[in-house]
Order: sequence, then structure tokens, then C-alpha cells
Amino acid sequence: MKEQAAIQTSVANIQQKRGILITGLLVAMLFGALDGTIVGTALPRIVGELGGLSMMAWLTTAYMLTSTTIVPIAGKLADLFGRKSIYISGLAIFIIGSALCGMADTMTQLIIFRAIQGIGAGL
Repeated sequence: MKEQAAIQTSVANIQQKRGILITGLLVAMLFGALDGTIVGTALPRIVGELGGLSMMAWLTTAYMLTSTTIVPIAGKLADLFGRKSIYISGLAIFIIGSALCGMADTMTQLIIFRAIQGIGAGL
């Protein structure tokens, strides 16, 4: 009887953790989807207001370069420090990078902040 109760408790804990995991993954996918759709749609207007048409390619390049480069590093860090802490820090860096992008006054600042956002996306 005690073994059966312990198994039921264990199954309930696993189901609860699975729900939290799926919620976290959905939040990350939402941020990624919002980033791609919003930036892609608003990019011409942003570049027009900041006056940096010659640096427009760097906006996407900085993001893609940093996010691609950080993925293997994030894997090693996740092995060392745990996946949960790296995942949460990645979300935090991504959100901070997004806020900084919204406050950028020049194209150079925006490119740097997109790179920071890319680091968060890679994590």
C-alpha cells in the first residue's frame, strides 16, 4: 500500500513538472515568434526613423550571429550550472535586450542591443 501511494505521488509530481516545463517552452516560443514578426514588420519604419539604411543588414546579422554562436556555449553552461538557471537567465537577457532595443536612439545602439537580445535567444 505504501509503495502504491509513493508511486501515485511520484506520478503526480512528474505531471506537475511536465506542465511547468511545457508552459516555459511555450513562453520561449512566444517570445521568439513575437521577435521575428514584430521586428520584421517594423524594421523599415525603425530604420527610417533612426536614419541608418546603410547599417540595416547589421540588425539581423548581429542577432543571428550572437544567437548562433552562444548555443554551444549555453549547452556547456547548462551542463555545468543546470538547464533551468541557464534557461531563465536566457529569458531575462532576451527581455532586457528587447527593452533596450525599444529605448535605442541610434542605429549603432540598436545593433548592439539586438546582439544582446541574440545572446538571450541563444541561451
